[in-house]
Amino acid sequence: METIKISGHIGESNSFASIFGGEENFSSSMLSERLAALDPNENELSIEIRSDGGNVRIGYEIFDLLNEWKAAVPGRKITTKAYRANSIATVIFLTGDERLISENANFLIHNARLDFENYPGLLTSEDLKAFADELDSISEKIFQTYIDVLKIEDETIKAKIREYMNRDEMIDPAEVVSLGFATGKINSTPNAANFKSFIYSDLIAAKFEEKTNSQKMNKIEELFSKIENTLSKLVKNEGPEPVNGNFYLMDGETEIYFEGEEIVPGTTKVYLDDQMTIAAPDGEHTLQDGRILVVLDGVAMEIIEAQAKIENLKNELSAANEKIASLEAEFAQKLEGVQNQLKDVLNKVPGAGNFQNQFEPKNQTAAQKHRANRRNF
Repeated sequence: METIKISGHIGESNSFASIFGGEENFSSSMLSERLAALDPNENELSIEIRSDGGNVRIGYEIFDLLNEWKAAVPGRKITTKAYRANSIATVIFLTGDERLISENANFLIHNARLDFENYPGLLTSEDLKAFADELDSISEKIFQTYIDVLKIEDETIKAKIREYMNRDEMIDPAEVVSLGFATGKINSTPNAANFKSFIYSDLIAAKFEEKTNSQKMNKIEELFSKIENTLSKLVKNEGPEPVNGNFYLMDGETEIYFEGEEIVPGTTKVYLDDQMTIAAPDGEHTLQDGRILVVLDGVAMEIIEAQAKIENLKNELSAANEKIASLEAEFAQKLEGVQNQLKDVLNKVPGAGNFQNQFEPKNQTAAQKHRANRRNF
């Protein structure tokens, strides 16, 4: 079974959307291309829907294309899966012979509406009247589609569907099945709670297009200006902009930034900000991978591997222990000399023999034992 995914905004094709930071629309022409690319012997098709809606005409074109593909060869079957099906996307969902809804799906039916918050211009009373008539017509058409496709004769269910459209509230997946929109459920991961569903017609779209053409042209001119500047640099052999690198310190929060793809010891300057205006402080900085970055006057002088640092510390400790042992031996030798001299003096003093035992060698103190153990590290 082949799968076609319908995601994002349903509307006219806008191949350059990603250039301006947006998501590409799903259009009827995109669906036509994908249907044409299917194996002619393919008789089963899965449609996954993750959309908040869009243009009514494009939505119905998609609806018709799927029904035409199914009717072209007897026995063909479509399974639609709703992970997020709002507004006109619910009409597309109805093309499935088997219609499955996720346990965590967003499913919203509502009367057609217009989002004035994002409308980029002023409206006249004539505009508003035309919009009102258009919205009423759209709402009635969609309601009738639900009733016809689902073959609903029960007036109670019809009233419920009308009520849900008026209330403009999300329908629980279990209720979606109960009303007949879905024939069953599927398990899936949760969808985000934030969404914005909408339905609009060509009349409303034309008004938006009229007001936003100048904005689009400004963006296009800005884009071509950037392309021209880049080509100019290449022609002048200036090359691309320099690549900047970065890595984290052991705390997992502090970042070190530098120019180029890797650090050149003794040359590369390192910084604390991505604009590279604040020099990294002098000293040793432990990186997340255990290596040590040595900085002097804002320049990375050396990167010491973690194992090398450990070996250096061991060598320094060993040298320190040897120095301590040498000093202790020297001290013991001098102490023995002083004790001998004192014994000679005491031997010459009558009755001083009782004090000589005070200067006999004692057992090791705890501190001496500790130092001896430390030398064995």
